[in-house]
Amino acid sequence: MVSAGAAYWKLFYTPLNNMDEAVQNLINQLKSLRSRVSPFNDVHGFYVEHFEDVNDVCLRCSAVCFIWNDFRKSLVRYKTAETEEIYSIADAAEYFSYRNFTREMNISFWNGYGGVFTGLGILGTFVGLTFGLNNIDMSSSDIDVLKNGIASLLSGVQSAFITSLLGIGAAIAYGPWHNSHVNKFQRHIKELASLIEEMFPRRTAEEWLHRNYVESEEQTKALKNIGTDVADALYEGFDEHINEGIEMLCKQIEEKISQWD
Repeated sequence: MVSAGAAYWKLFYTPLNNMDEAVQNLINQLKSLRSRVSPFNDVHGFYVEHFEDVNDVCLRCSAVCFIWNDFRKSLVRYKTAETEEIYSIADAAEYFSYRNFTREMNISFWNGYGGVFTGLGILGTFVGLTFGLNNIDMSSSDIDVLKNGIASLLSGVQSAFITSLLGIGAAIAYGPWHNSHVNKFQRHIKELASLIEEMFPRRTAEEWLHRNYVESEEQTKALKNIGTDVADALYEGFDEHINEGIEMLCKQIEEKISQWD
């Protein structure tokens, strides 16, 4: 029973607790960075400007660096004439999830680990009864021998039931203990994912297509306006030159006619 508890402590609880502390530390660093945002500044623009700071902080966190590297591949830089934006093509929660943090741990096994304590308790029960029964010599007619055998049997039964109680008690206590630490870690992971999502929000394919469509419409309108302006300018210049030419021709005709007269 003690060995089973020590195995859980070393192989699951300690690694999980270390990751939880690392995630909490990263959250505090990101919140400290967020506190530098002025109410008059563009929040998203601030994170774009300080992207390398966020990148360095995440890479220094051993529990998060490999997930951050995967998430960073989903980031898209969008530059315009005036601004630069960074968006993600996926939700941050898809990367920063409990499943990804514990992918090298057999979570299903540890979730059902309480059954190990129950099994050990039942095993101890049968072992205690077996040793107790083996010490009874039913072929003996000596009353003292029978008494000693019965005393040994009762001692074995006592040990068996104590082992069962310890096993069942440990299994009952294991559930709330295990779930409380897992739930706390999951809350911190969700908080981290929310911070990352705030810094680099997701844009769906539909949103990208809509934005490209709007920009294309604006460019089309701008080109139409340019074409109209050019046509108007050409028309005005052409009309002005035609009028000047007609006037000069009329004057020349009048001069010729006056000469004939």
